[in-house]
Amino acid sequence: SDSVGSSRRATTSSSSGSGTVPYGRTHYCGADLSHLISSSASSASSSVQLSGWLRHRRQLNPTFAFAVLADGHGQTQVVYNPQIHTALQSAPLESQIRVIGNVSARPLDATNSTMSSGNYEVHVSECTLLNEARDLPFFLHKADQVAEEVRLRYRHLDLRRPQLQHNLRLRARVYESMRSVLFERGFVDVETPTLFRSTPEGAREFLVPTRQKDRFYALTQSPQQYKQLLMAGGFDRYYQFARCYRDEGHRADRQPEFTQLDLEMSHVEEENIYELIECLLVEAFAAAGHTLPTPFPRMTYAEAMLRYGVDKPDTRYEMCIEDLSTSDLASNATLFYESTVIRAFAAPALAEVLSKKKLQALLPKNTISLFGTSDGVQLSGSACKSLSTVQQTRLIQQFSVHQGDVLLLTHGTDEETVASTLGRLRIAVANELRAADRLVFCSDEPFRPLWVHDFPLFSRADHEEGEEYDGRTLDATHHPFTAPAPEDAHRLLSDPLSVRGRHYDCVLNGVELGGGSIRIHQADVQLSVLRDVLGLPESRLHSFSHLLTALASGCPPHGGIALGMDRLIAVMCGASSLREVIAFPKTSSGNELLSGAPAEVTSAQKLEYHLR
Repeated sequence: SDSVGSSRRATTSSSSGSGTVPYGRTHYCGADLSHLISSSASSASSSVQLSGWLRHRRQLNPTFAFAVLADGHGQTQVVYNPQIHTALQSAPLESQIRVIGNVSARPLDATNSTMSSGNYEVHVSECTLLNEARDLPFFLHKADQVAEEVRLRYRHLDLRRPQLQHNLRLRARVYESMRSVLFERGFVDVETPTLFRSTPEGAREFLVPTRQKDRFYALTQSPQQYKQLLMAGGFDRYYQFARCYRDEGHRADRQPEFTQLDLEMSHVEEENIYELIECLLVEAFAAAGHTLPTPFPRMTYAEAMLRYGVDKPDTRYEMCIEDLSTSDLASNATLFYESTVIRAFAAPALAEVLSKKKLQALLPKNTISLFGTSDGVQLSGSACKSLSTVQQTRLIQQFSVHQGDVLLLTHGTDEETVASTLGRLRIAVANELRAADRLVFCSDEPFRPLWVHDFPLFSRADHEEGEEYDGRTLDATHHPFTAPAPEDAHRLLSDPLSVRGRHYDCVLNGVELGGGSIRIHQADVQLSVLRDVLGLPESRLHSFSHLLTALASGCPPHGGIALGMDRLIAVMCGASSLREVIAFPKTSSGNELLSGAPAEVTSAQKLEYHLR
């Protein structure tokens, strides 16, 4: 056992980063072998052994050909004699090949700056066919022309794509950097169960039948209750990269199973959470070669909804929303009818990007478009006839409207509806401007993080058809374990909709990376929220009895956060879909095309689990 341990330690010490020694080869494809370049084709000091997939091949004459070998690390060009090295010449593309040869400099007119190995080539002296590729549905050099459904069905082949290799290897480096920070700060990695019980919180659950009749597990939507139980048990700094499950149906770019970095700490305040997460993200982005500006700006939920119309604003560009409800426009019954809320933003150069017909198709109900003109005094558009010259000039000055700009106004009777309508429009307009390369950014910084806080603790219930809701009129905005803001706590029962929660979201470029809160740690307060505010019946309260018992056992004050790792890595990579950063993703309908999951089961299995 000593020799095994010594070998393992030796391997570990020499296997970090680019110094990793591969098994069964001397080097990875794409490695920098410039130091081995020899003028002699037979020099022993420049001999290497490579293995990889045959990605490309071209014969120039009967005795001279070259091919490209690829593995998960890169590509290397090899030169060979087709008459001697028949395996290289006859094997189908994507076959696994091993070559032995000498490293030589490429001719100056044959170097390739797009390849990390573009300044050298390997002259083959031996080659072996390790495994022949047969009947492939597509070739990697044409993968971008293949439908995503086909690539997902043959994901084992799709994973060879350089972009997927980069994304998944980056993901591993990010995890390592985060673990390092947490280890240095005394956090303990604790695994919590995936099989839990069904609870009336959050999204729809995946139920798991058991051999016990009428008894079901539920896959955990998050380790929320377990990590609070760990606080009661004395693990005051907990974390894990947790697998979570939510049955969210056909929502775009969502995965039914996902990974989050889950954290919980005892005796913390919001400032402690902010500092920790900023440190973690700075290290994570550094692992990806990016710099993240700190400290992160902070914004209240109310400010975010007023200025951006969403609770996860993208602050890289302006187009801020302004409230015109108290201006003299509010008295204009011709334009705004009985509306009590009027808000607007200016979209620079939008008239130069979209035709009036396309712009009109983009506008939601109760939205007016006004166009900047060259005189800087008046606006144009059908609504202008209902606006005085003074009103038009005031709008031009307030929003800095120039020729080619479009001023967009939305009105209504409900603040939340007007805000969210204009928020969605702002994002749609930004996408149009970005596509035309006309979106103006505030700075050269590619990443703009911020904290959003002071969310309302409760919101009016909005249940999907068929969802069980027990006649409740209120929902927890995030989850029912969030503590109320101390200055609002006295209104929990008398005016719950006015109570702010100690919840915070970390937002980056308009993407919610994660959210957390300071928790309720007193059993009587938690029971009151569940029973008296949210109106859960006794039958549902029973599912929280274990948590209430733990809180009543002297549980310390605590709080935490969870970061969505799939979305975080997608932002880092600039990926357009979460499927580009997950090894074996599901489709938007929840199917895994590679294995055919979910699949039918036998009648005997159904009987065993009391399903028929």
